[in-house]
Amino acid sequence: MPGPYPPEFRRRAVDLARSGKQPGAMGASDLGISESCLRRWMAQDDVDTGRREGISTDEQLGQPRGGLGNLRLDRRLLGPSRRHSDFGYRSPNDFEDQHIAATAAAA
Repeated sequence: MPGPYPPEFRRRAVDLARSGKQPGAMGASDLGISESCLRRWMAQDDVDTGRREGISTDEQLGQPRGGLGNLRLDRRLLGPSRRHSDFGYRSPNDFEDQHIAATAAAA
């Protein structure tokens, strides 16, 4: 997956698409992006400029994104009192300790 494009590139791509000089698919391919990518940028620009309701880019920057951000949020909500063992999870070390104890008892 390519890295994020600079905001200036996004703005120019949206301006070019809105000018109507090239159809969306042609303009997007000329810029080296997909048509759906350009459509998402245009939709986000509509939100940022107030043409459409939604979460603006500035608001998104302050919120955790999916994946690791949500996991960190979940851990904060659970608090330090919740451990894996509270949910029935056993680490591999637990099984190794049992094996050692069983071997020692059998000897």
